[in-house]
Amino acid sequence: MLRYANAARRQDAIRENRPRPSRLDPYKPYPERRLSEGCTSVTRLHSELVANNAPVTHQMVRSHIATLRGAPASAPPRPSTVRQVTGWLTRHPTTLSEDDRAALKDGLARCPELDTAAAHISTP
Repeated sequence: MLRYANAARRQDAIRENRPRPSRLDPYKPYPERRLSEGCTSVTRLHSELVANNAPVTHQMVRSHIATLRGAPASAPPRPSTVRQVTGWLTRHPTTLSEDDRAALKDGLARCPELDTAAAHISTP
């Protein structure tokens, strides 16, 4: 709290958020290489690192592998939920955002039954 009290400006109280070094840092190339070779077992990678005298824990290896895996770049977008589509169909069209309109149009184009239902709903 003294940091905030002693700061002349707001910017002086803000600390830079830098990642701290990890004990795994010197050994990171090894699990990265093994992962690219097809070894996906975190337990096996951890055992191999410990056998090479690396001072790492299973959790360290697991979290590093999780960041390496990440979401694939070509992952398809999540499908719309029933609740979202129902909301798009039952709300007045002027209240929909551009993203909602585009998603509804895409959903109606992919599902003829939904398009038919939408025609029945919007008919006065």
